[in-house]
Formats: sequence, C-alpha cells, structure tokens
Amino acid sequence: MWYEQARYDNDYEIKAHCISVNFMTDQNMYNTTEILGDIPYIFTGPMNAASNGTGVIFFHSSLFKKIEHTDEMPVAVLALDVNNYAVMYDCKYDEGTKKRHDYLWIVSRFKTYGGETKAFVDDLLDKTPFLDKSRLLWQDLSPKSCNR
Repeated sequence: MWYEQARYDNDYEIKAHCISVNFMTDQNMYNTTEILGDIPYIFTGPMNAASNGTGVIFFHSSLFKKIEHTDEMPVAVLALDVNNYAVMYDCKYDEGTKKRHDYLWIVSRFKTYGGETKAFVDDLLDKTPFLDKSRLLWQDLSPKSCNR
C-alpha cells in the first residue's frame, strides 16, 4: 500500500484526501481509495510500464477523460525506494484550453512521513528545476481525518 503524502493541486483530485494506492503488479492493475467530503471512493484500472525502460507507468481510467480527454495518464517515476517512497510526475499541455497541467505526487509506504525519506525528497525537489515545492498540498493521514 502507498499513501499520498503530498501532491500538486489539480482539477482531478480537487477536494480528495486520505488517498492510498495499491499496485497489483502481478495483475497489471491499480486500486485507488480516496475520501471526497465524507464519502470514500474506490476505483481500479489497468496499468502498464513503458517497454523502453524510461520509468514511465501508464495508468488507465475513464475518470481521466473528464480532465485530460484521454483515459491514459503516463506518469514518470522520478525517484523510487520500493520500501519507502516514490516521487511521480506528469505534465501535459491541453491545446483546447491552452492550459498546462502539472501533476506531482509524493507517496510513501507509511502514513507518517519524515526523517531520511523527507530529507531525500526535499533535496530532490530543491535540485529539480521544473518542480516547485511551494505548490505541494500536504495530506493529513491521521485517523481523525481518514476514519470517517
């Protein structure tokens, strides 16, 4: 299980919190759970890794069509420690709206986030020119927030 620690604000996940993702790699599927208002939502979709070894994972869901006009979202894995954290990024330019969509997610294996993991990710964010740490929305994964 992976827990979303922070993300860029975006049209897709607006108002969602307590987001967790389970990657079922043996089935090439993902399962996302989130709370919107006080209602939990679960959606599942297929995923596949790019065959060229670029570290891109393609997530598929009809939910993406509302925002991205496609059911496929390619997400670049910028950093990964399979036992602790992942930093994932995607950006697109929508010709129709003339709007750029930037997505950044910091996920971890634990509901708490800090120590060496936070130090590494902070350093990565500081050293990567196209990432803006000030745009991150940090999540409250406490039982009070997530157990409704």
